Amino acid sequence: MTTIVNIQNLTKRYGRKLALDNVSFSIPSGCVFALLGENGAGKSTTIKTLMGLVRPDSGTAEVFGKNCTRDFESLRPRIGYIPEFPTLYDWMTIDEIGWFTAGFYRPGFAEHFGTKIREFELDPKQKIRNLSKGG
Repeated sequence: MTTIVNIQNLTKRYGRKLALDNVSFSIPSGCVFALLGENGAGKSTTIKTLMGLVRPDSGTAEVFGKNCTRDFESLRPRIGYIPEFPTLYDWMTIDEIGWFTAGFYRPGFAEHFGTKIREFELDPKQKIRNLSKGG
């Protein structure tokens, strides 16, 4: 079975605050996985490490067999993340957020985004603030 996420001995400190303490786990392909814990347990730090946004003090994090710290640019287009409080520009329309985010991805993203808008029958002029987060 293929491993999609592999974290080994991950440790991260923010100053004197220990956010991750020697965390290890792996997620096999096809598995539904939830990262649960109390506030301050290290869930967001773990996710940010997987996305290459946070560099661990020690240990390794891999997604699709690639190192999250070293290979983050090739991994980001393949990873989705919805934070509890998204920092989207809620005043933008669906069209505008598509145009804005296209600058962060490979050529062809804007066309793919447009296809998905039509596929999900979204109004491109709808404001982001009026969309459901899926809850």
